[in-house]
Amino acid sequence: MFTSVKRVLKFAFQDLWRNFWLSFVTVTLLLITFFSFNILIALNYLATEVTRNIESRIDVSVYFAPEATDEQVGGAKTFLESLPLVAGVGLVSREEAVQQFRARHQDDAEILASLDELDKNPLGATLVIRAKAIGDYQSILATLDVDPYKSIIQDKNFVDHRVLIERIGRWTDKVRTGAMVLSLIFIAIVMMIVFNTVRMAIYTHREEIGIMKLVGASNWFVRTPYIFESIILAIISLGVSVGLTFAVFGALQPTITKFFEDPNINLSSYFLRDALRIFGLEFILMTCLTALSSLTAVGRYLKK
Repeated sequence: MFTSVKRVLKFAFQDLWRNFWLSFVTVTLLLITFFSFNILIALNYLATEVTRNIESRIDVSVYFAPEATDEQVGGAKTFLESLPLVAGVGLVSREEAVQQFRARHQDDAEILASLDELDKNPLGATLVIRAKAIGDYQSILATLDVDPYKSIIQDKNFVDHRVLIERIGRWTDKVRTGAMVLSLIFIAIVMMIVFNTVRMAIYTHREEIGIMKLVGASNWFVRTPYIFESIILAIISLGVSVGLTFAVFGALQPTITKFFEDPNINLSSYFLRDALRIFGLEFILMTCLTALSSLTAVGRYLKK
């Protein structure tokens, strides 16, 4: 058995070398296909992280009138925390509100002087609400449009970011679709090249194959070198693709961190963390496709 495997591998490497330029073109196209898949995966990761990042920064501020008592504000806070749609509620007291106001206008002496002239604190308490989902804010705010809360609420500050998130989603879908189409085109080209490479190899070895068939070699013994050849091409392409992926995404990481202002969005770390799943699935897919192309090419010859 060891001798048979050795012969199969020998034939496979001989074919690769004899058809060097076709093998080179096949590896290049496989590399582009692998890298296209990785770009697709990276875009999906970035879209998910950006959406999560935006949603985590969204909240709504409910400003209470200065005359609202601590008991009333506390009752509203307890009520909101009891709602299943609410993820959390933060309280900014009247005193903290004044301090924050002073900090925001520390360079404006006139505003600070006007504030000092007042006999009492003109600001009310504030509740900062975070919902579990971005679509829940309108429902949460609607629960406050009834007494006793409506009469003591002065204002609500909420910017609906659903439009922005939907726009990001649409843009990502378009890019994802484009990358998928390109990947499918490259796959089709790779399969055709592998098919023709194997056909040329078979033509080159037609006399050897004829002799093998005469001495009783099975069809699988004839097929196996070309299957191994496909696997070798996939391994080489995947290895180069892995190196290229980490090199490119590593070089882009400072720009990505600066653009999204979030050091936790790290493409290299994501690919490293899921390397076995990502690259393993890519290898299995491309090996199966190229092997299928090889089997088809050899099968057509063996049927003659």
